[in-house]
Amino acid sequence: DDDDDDDEANPTPNQENNFHDDVRFEYPLAIACECNQSSRIIRLLASSVLQNSSNPVYRSEVFRSLDYASLPNRIVRILLEEYAGCVLERGTDSEANEGDDDDCPLEKVLFWWDDPDMLDMEMDIENYPNCHMKDDLCDLWEKIRMMLYAAIRGTMGGYDEWKEEFPVLHHTLRIVVNGGIGGVRFPNDFAHAVYLLAKFIWKEKRGMFQERDERGMLPIHIVVSGRGFFPLTDVIRVDDQNDGGGAGVMSGNVVREEVVDNENIGDNANA
Repeated sequence: DDDDDDDEANPTPNQENNFHDDVRFEYPLAIACECNQSSRIIRLLASSVLQNSSNPVYRSEVFRSLDYASLPNRIVRILLEEYAGCVLERGTDSEANEGDDDDCPLEKVLFWWDDPDMLDMEMDIENYPNCHMKDDLCDLWEKIRMMLYAAIRGTMGGYDEWKEEFPVLHHTLRIVVNGGIGGVRFPNDFAHAVYLLAKFIWKEKRGMFQERDERGMLPIHIVVSGRGFFPLTDVIRVDDQNDGGGAGVMSGNVVREEVVDNENIGDNANA
């Protein structure tokens, strides 16, 4: 046993080469983000990855190595301004093994709305804004709005002018109905995460339930346009009792057999 201890204390050169120090091998951009460095440093490192990397796989690895869900929103904003396309980049083996390491940044942030480690999150959403997670929920809301905007527009240009009108609810509902966004397939099931996000939007920005998107569709039109939500018992339905206006809340049972075409719904909605 003593000999074994000596071997561990004095590794051979080959053993030293096989040791992997996570910090030592971490990308400089990730270290700067995790250490909450200044905006100028983070922007410099992010832009240098884009300018100096002729390998798109390496570029993708650097940006996907970041923990967007836990990063401050000011840092996420800088990363999206430098490279908006990072939000939808997935690992090369993601379709085959559905590994968490291959999830794109947008998927990872969506997961936080349904994270089992976020204890009592659903209850906090029910009680929002009078809840202990108020700041965390507001932070996640702004983060998902920024990332969806970058995913849909391909840029952060005009975000401050358009963010209040940007239809977050409509786009997240389509992720579930279509199984992805922008031609990128998400193999994971986000129905319950989007359900919780919708409950938060009901508290934070209720008018969005009555707004039409660029296709002329209301959120309820998107929900019934596919089968993505219907394994769930909780879906969006109209309920006059809660707000007197018949906008839309989260509860009820809906069973629907046929799939309705998105475009036809949009045409009917505009008629």
